[in-house]
Amino acid sequence: MEYFVISPNIYNDGDNYADSMYEKSIAAVGWNEKDHKGMQFKSIKNGDCIIVAKRNNWHWEYYYLGLPVGGIRKEGKESEING
Repeated sequence: MEYFVISPNIYNDGDNYADSMYEKSIAAVGWNEKDHKGMQFKSIKNGDCIIVAKRNNWHWEYYYLGLPVGGIRKEGKESEING
């Protein structure tokens, strides 16, 4: 099992999408697998642990964690988050 920390600020715009991700039972990152930061998430597989959290001045806020089940989608639509 590997652990991945995902920010609720998906698009680096200051917004917090944790509630949307939780309601829709998804975890999303704002980078594709070709981006430097996105490359670290392309190996997520069923059974790994995803932690949705943010850090501000080394103070962590944890929102939720989960295990991916079913298919892992590499691409999605912004409308799935903003809905």
